[in-house]
Amino acid sequence: MVSFSDIQRALAEIGIEKTDTVIVHSSLKSFGRVDGGADTVIDAFADYLSEGNLVFPTLRSRDFFNAYEDWDINTTPSDVGLISETFRLRPDTLRSDQETHSVCALGKDAAYITAGHKEGRERIGLFGNTPFSYSSPWQKMYDMRGKIVMLGVPLVYNTFKHFAEYKLMNDILDTLSPDVWKQARAELTDFDMHRSVTPKDREYFSKKMVWPLHDGEKAQARLEELGMVRATLCGECRIITVETYPFVEWMYDQLLFYPEEWAEERTTEWINDYGAALRETRKK
Repeated sequence: MVSFSDIQRALAEIGIEKTDTVIVHSSLKSFGRVDGGADTVIDAFADYLSEGNLVFPTLRSRDFFNAYEDWDINTTPSDVGLISETFRLRPDTLRSDQETHSVCALGKDAAYITAGHKEGRERIGLFGNTPFSYSSPWQKMYDMRGKIVMLGVPLVYNTFKHFAEYKLMNDILDTLSPDVWKQARAELTDFDMHRSVTPKDREYFSKKMVWPLHDGEKAQARLEELGMVRATLCGECRIITVETYPFVEWMYDQLLFYPEEWAEERTTEWINDYGAALRETRKK
């Protein structure tokens, strides 16, 4: 039986500090049994991060194609686990207002982290243009040098991998002249989620994308080889952590300089065709 103190001991073992901003992807079942269930996990984190911030993704994955049609910040559930949904329902947490990639937060900077998710400059991307905007919680946690904690789930489910994708593709677009930008933008997958989705749309979305979706399992293996991942066991749960900023920077450069190792052919061609100026800047 995993206890409150067991969880806090595990956090210390992976180097979490009480002042950290931590985003948690989680599986309650991975622990085996937890005394008090999801609430104990949340309480242990919240108490440990007494001078920091606790964040959970409250993402939309079920009926994803209609996310922009029926979003309600107060009632749309989190589709990424019981711990996340339990956290969302707590009266003292705050949620960001975005249809597909919202987060809930608790702590000294919770209002800042969750505010204005869609109000800043947009980033064009696969899931719509607001999930990873310049004012999004993902941008803020990256800037705050937060930490990613995976409770019993691999980095395949690390949402910051999509932040890295959005950041890269938009940074490439920002290097282009207006005429070339228009051409590159037209080639990039543009999925309008503000309308009804047809079977043809679903096929396009799944098979004909120009977007650097990549292998999270491969990324985790490489990160572990590089010593960028810390891990421990808590009950039956393998807990791992990686820092947001180093992870994003590493993944970004992998996709920019070695797209053929990570992306499909059409996406690799796009990055190679339009990413030359950005590659020169990053080399410096």
